[in-house]
Amino acid sequence: TSYILKATDSIGCSNTDTMVVYVRPKTAINPPDLRCENVVNKNTITLNWDAVPSNAQFFYYTIYRKAGVGAYTKLSTIHSNTTNTYTDTLANRTDSIPYSYFITVTNHCNIEGKGSDTTNSIILTDRVIGDKTLILNWNKFSSHANTYSVLYNSGAGYKTLVTLKSTSYTIRSCNLNAVYKIAVNDTGCSSNSYPSPTIKLLDNTAPPADSVIDVTTNAWGQVQINFKQNDSTDSKTFNIYRGDSSGSNYSLIGKVSYIKGKTSYLFKDNSVAADYTRYLYKIDVTDTCGNTSAYSTVHSPVLLKGQAADYAAHLNWTKYIGFNVKNYTVQLSKSGSWTDLSGQLLPNDTAYLDTLLPCNTIRYYRIKVTENGGDNAVSYSDSIYLTPFD
Repeated sequence: TSYILKATDSIGCSNTDTMVVYVRPKTAINPPDLRCENVVNKNTITLNWDAVPSNAQFFYYTIYRKAGVGAYTKLSTIHSNTTNTYTDTLANRTDSIPYSYFITVTNHCNIEGKGSDTTNSIILTDRVIGDKTLILNWNKFSSHANTYSVLYNSGAGYKTLVTLKSTSYTIRSCNLNAVYKIAVNDTGCSSNSYPSPTIKLLDNTAPPADSVIDVTTNAWGQVQINFKQNDSTDSKTFNIYRGDSSGSNYSLIGKVSYIKGKTSYLFKDNSVAADYTRYLYKIDVTDTCGNTSAYSTVHSPVLLKGQAADYAAHLNWTKYIGFNVKNYTVQLSKSGSWTDLSGQLLPNDTAYLDTLLPCNTIRYYRIKVTENGGDNAVSYSDSIYLTPFD
């Protein structure tokens, strides 16, 4: 700006001169650090920031707000540079609508500085899967790599469930009735989401029973139980029970652990004499919450007995229990391998006579059982040996 100065003395003499004044523009003031955005209730959000250092050029703060996906609008101005908090009581549905804020500083030359970092109210969403799985998701609080805490209140006040960097967390519980909210940890003040509704996780449903495919002997008097897993992915332990020939007096004889991705399982009962005694087997399954299924169908392998005769061998056996029998086949051991001796015997057949045999020659027999449909399972009795005589 230029000024012309004219001076006149007492006798009327005058003189003029030009003076140029250079006015430098005021420097914009940096914004404060907007630290916290806390959802108080469905209509109220509080903001906290670090007040700017004392500055003679400070004029006022301006708070800007965006609701949802709308545009930012001017919310309020504050003329005290020492003020570091603001309560927004004009928010609405803070449990479902995200509110974003930033702050600027304007100096006495009405120059507005740049905006502070933006903070966003935390919107917590929940999704329950099945009886005991809860997935929590929420939005980012700011552009920083904030740390979040998942808080839960089951009736004794809020407690920290987990602290993490991500914006998603999966909760699995057999019995938990709680309210949840998200807290931002590294802001130096409260930044919490609006609490979730009360969410109940309760798994008291027994899993479906497993299916025994077949029970068979594997020589030496041992019994092998083959079974397949039910459709539940929540299985933990398969429990194997053995009963006596009367079908009672069952006792737990072993457990098999669930393996993810495995559908067929095998258990060997090595503590029996299946060549002399009949045994019955059943299983149930316990899930990760301790619920136990009903028992499976009872299965029992064929118990083969025999008596040597004059140039003959009399064979008789108990019927297979557990699946529908298609046929029985008498097998004979020759040179270390088993071959079919009889044709396919009917499901009701329980005896066979092997005749025209050489005397004083040991012969080994077993019964092969074939299932009618289903899994087309095959079961074998234990073997016996007989020595025909003259």
